[in-house]
Amino acid sequence: PAGAALLAQVLDCRLGAMMSVLEASPGAAFFTFAAQEASPGLPLAIGLVVGLAAAAARASWPQRRPGPGGRAGVARRRAEGLAAAALNQKGSTGRAAGRAGQTRRRAGVTRATAGGDAPRAEEGEVSRYVGGSYWDDIPLWLEGGRPADVNMVVEIPRLTSEKNEVSTERGSGHPIIRDTTSEGLPRSYSGVTYWNYGMLPQTWEAPVGDPPGDRDPLDIVDLGTKIRKVGEIVPVRIIGALPLVDTGEMDWKLLGIAEDECDQFDCDDVYHLLENTNVVSSVKDFFRLYKVAEGKARNEFLNDGIPLGREEALGIIREMHEHWRCLRADELPV
Repeated sequence: PAGAALLAQVLDCRLGAMMSVLEASPGAAFFTFAAQEASPGLPLAIGLVVGLAAAAARASWPQRRPGPGGRAGVARRRAEGLAAAALNQKGSTGRAAGRAGQTRRRAGVTRATAGGDAPRAEEGEVSRYVGGSYWDDIPLWLEGGRPADVNMVVEIPRLTSEKNEVSTERGSGHPIIRDTTSEGLPRSYSGVTYWNYGMLPQTWEAPVGDPPGDRDPLDIVDLGTKIRKVGEIVPVRIIGALPLVDTGEMDWKLLGIAEDECDQFDCDDVYHLLENTNVVSSVKDFFRLYKVAEGKARNEFLNDGIPLGREEALGIIREMHEHWRCLRADELPV
């Protein structure tokens, strides 16, 4: 019965129908919808099979913890060249003070600093942090002795498609705004996401290295099941990072689990997921393909998409926090 209902909704192929599938099987909905968006000629039967497989993987992943031997098997596959490439393209923290930078808006210099003139309202504003700036005034690191490592600011809640982002415009106060296309229209994904997506405050990817950083705060994916709100500040435990290259720029995707779901998902490191589920592959496929529906090329991952583990991911966060500190101190020339 569940398969028949899913097939009927796939054949219907309307976003409203896909939303109802997603409530029960988020992996199935995304992959069936994404397959049709990316390749209209793809037989619906293939899209259904892929969707069912993704749904099964999503349903099963928060289970057993692998033994030391199993984790070692995945660790052996971890490319040492990825860590070296990350260090080469990012540079050491000690050199961060000399790095050049811009912020998100490509039209001109948009260095943003806390304080100064009162923030102006931005077109398309969705949420404003009452304590000041989402980017500058929310602490990145949490105190020790708790499962979570960092604060996450939710920009795109689970089961939604509207593309929101924290503004890096100077003088704006850095609210969350609706992203727009080159024609000035509100941007949405072709299908809904099945995780909470957002940014890490007090971080910045400087445009240095090869490929250069994307001049944005670090992005993070919360793999938990709860649906958050736009602008919600969520303590998250870091488990890994994916090395995405988006239109020629480095665009790290941190992976984490919200603190209030850590007990439910028995997972300390991303390699647990690689050994036992397809959830990481699902995330990679989304970020590889989501621009195809807009007529753009696929994104790519360094080193075949093999993620960094927890400790390496925390190192990336520390370095991007230093980039942000230098930007705020005016130590990075534009």
